Amino acid sequence: LLTELQFINNTGHKNFVIVDAAMNDLIRPALYESFHELIPVTKKGSAKMVADIVGPVCESGDCFAHDRKISA
Repeated sequence: LLTELQFINNTGHKNFVIVDAAMNDLIRPALYESFHELIPVTKKGSAKMVADIVGPVCESGDCFAHDRKISA
């Protein structure tokens, strides 16, 4: 699955990375919390952050990864 980061939302206690794909594009994480490696297409060498990678659908199941360490 190739998806693009849309924006980062920091709530003060948690970071959410919103991408342009949703649970209808990759249902496995929503169904049984399957693990998928996240690989950036372009490495920017920026600082790391811990975030949930989520889709734009306003459903609690629209999450690709929980508490994943990624480049910010």
